[in-house]
Amino acid sequence: MTAAGQSYDSHPTPMHTITRSLLAALALLLQDHLAAQGPYYVNGQTGHDVPANGTSAATPWKTIGYAMANAAPQTVSTSDIIYVEGNQVYSPATNGESFPIAPAYNITLAGGLAGHGNKPVLALPTGAVGFLFPGNQVYNRNQVTFRNLVLDGGDYGMRMGAAAGFRHRPRVQNCTFQNQAVAGIRIDNSGTSINDPRFFQNVFTGPAMGLAMYSVGAGAITQPDVEENSFQGLGGVAVDLDDQSPGGGNVGGLFRSNYFDNCAAGIRVRSSAGAIATNVQVRTSRFANLAGYAVEVILDHPFDPNVTVDQCAMLHCGGGVRLTGFPLPGAYTLTTTKNLIRNCGTGVNVQLFGQGDVNYTSRDNLIEECTTGIRCLFGSNGTPALQFVMSSQRDRILACDTGIDLAGGAPGSIELVSDMVCRSTTVGVSLVTSSVTTLRSTTIADCNLGLYVTGTLAAGSALDHLVFGANGTDAFVSPGTAISYSCFQGTSFAGVGNLSLTDPQLIRPYYKLQPSSPCVDAGNAAQALPPTDYEGDPRASISVLAGSPVPDLGADEYVLAGSARVYGTGGFGLYNAFPRISAAGPNAQIGQSVQIDLSGALMLGLNQPASMALLSVGFRDDSGALPIDLAAFGLKGSYLWNESTTAFPLQAVSPTGTATQTQNLPLNASLINLVLTYQWFALMPATNGIVSSDALRVTIGQ
Repeated sequence: MTAAGQSYDSHPTPMHTITRSLLAALALLLQDHLAAQGPYYVNGQTGHDVPANGTSAATPWKTIGYAMANAAPQTVSTSDIIYVEGNQVYSPATNGESFPIAPAYNITLAGGLAGHGNKPVLALPTGAVGFLFPGNQVYNRNQVTFRNLVLDGGDYGMRMGAAAGFRHRPRVQNCTFQNQAVAGIRIDNSGTSINDPRFFQNVFTGPAMGLAMYSVGAGAITQPDVEENSFQGLGGVAVDLDDQSPGGGNVGGLFRSNYFDNCAAGIRVRSSAGAIATNVQVRTSRFANLAGYAVEVILDHPFDPNVTVDQCAMLHCGGGVRLTGFPLPGAYTLTTTKNLIRNCGTGVNVQLFGQGDVNYTSRDNLIEECTTGIRCLFGSNGTPALQFVMSSQRDRILACDTGIDLAGGAPGSIELVSDMVCRSTTVGVSLVTSSVTTLRSTTIADCNLGLYVTGTLAAGSALDHLVFGANGTDAFVSPGTAISYSCFQGTSFAGVGNLSLTDPQLIRPYYKLQPSSPCVDAGNAAQALPPTDYEGDPRASISVLAGSPVPDLGADEYVLAGSARVYGTGGFGLYNAFPRISAAGPNAQIGQSVQIDLSGALMLGLNQPASMALLSVGFRDDSGALPIDLAAFGLKGSYLWNESTTAFPLQAVSPTGTATQTQNLPLNASLINLVLTYQWFALMPATNGIVSSDALRVTIGQ
């Protein structure tokens, strides 16, 4: 026994056993060393496919296929690289290239070296596949990369799909996929395998689809990362993710900081019976000039799709976001937050007839100049009935033909609270539903018809704390429709707490309440109201000196001490940079100062901060001509949220991507309720250029 109470084997290990183990370890190290014999070189014009070649740029191989087949085999802990000379075409006619090419284990393929000109072009014959990944081979993301290549023509640039027990997770970076007849890249997952490649900074263009990903087997896991890619001029849907797993599958992925321009449609997600989860995150991406929807979720008898669309811009598209299908029993979730949807057919379109539990949550979106802002058509077609829960909070729906259109009926609930629905040319809010409906703390102004209700809302419905301002007709509702604690500028409407023929005194273009508005403190303190107004201010706030917090009517809550709240969709630039604005405190009083902070002004993953930042100041927010997509000015992935009347001097950004500027507010009563808007612009390193933040709306108080 040892002093520590441990017993040792009384028979020590023989020396020959130690020697044998040491020799085995040395042999493994030697094998690893011998396996890594690259880098290798391919040149279709000067190379020769003979074993002695390939190890130098002076004596390269001729074809990529030969290089992949003859590079030294790698082990788990080693990897190697093949460089392909640029400024030339690799094809059967030019250098005898044969397709498809089978990628090798732990071998990276890189187009050219620094200073070697344009990317090499792999010209694929009609019907061909550029790279075909064997299913029974592992491809590791950190050791297998395809970069700086152009794949032109054929049916597919790449096809992958791991067999049971294997994993396909290569990295495809800075490649161009053009003129494929079916899709740039296709993934087929037949089940019990993991396919989670990363597609990074690529360009997809041509007559068909960009990424086509299909999971058809039990236990299929397909979870790609698709970041910083450009999908442009595609005749088909840019990204098609189809989950047909019969059981145990997990399909989805992260789609972040991508550009979709002039395609048939953006991202289409289809989920089928048996999948454990279809988890799709679409974040900080720009969709512009699409014939169809930017994001479409089709419920073809799915189970538990969970789709989030966050901080995306959808501009001049056939539609923004669509959720549709005939669901069976199961759970389905769609969440949209802080998106900009402008000049689209329908901003958000939910059309469901079936069963299951469907939850649609909408927060802090701006939907502007669309045919319809939010449309929900829903109903049951079997037993158990469809359970439909919709919640819209702090959304602004401006200058649409129809603001919100809800039709149909199902168990569940509909909630529209702290919304602004303004400048609708036909109807602001249309309720043709038998579902339990809550329309509360919402401003409906400058519409042809403010509120339309036909039929009988379900028991438990509530319409209260509304502001109707300068509509052609404030409300056309079925007899017996109760509305309480609301302000009607153009009509008289009987109800507890109502203000009839009363000007709500809205400040346009913000539709905020003036301090003297009769809607201030006119709410019911006993009512369970939403926690915040449309900006994020507490719903019951102090509005007079030495007063108590009492709720107001409408989407805005007047705050005596002023407010400083974030609004809008933040930019992302070319390479995952997310500058964001905030205020150190929620209030803004005359005689005080507002500290305006910048965070996130650095390149994600590289930890490289912006060099400088500029804080702009304006007097208008995003209503009217704003926001402006700055892509036309060379700032892709950035948006202008105010008119930038002036700006603070340029200032340095900290190594952690932060900066601070202080706005002093003079002690001048004439400034009370003046609205100022702020936005940061960060000068990012390298080629990422200038990237915009979201915006800050400051309402000066006393």
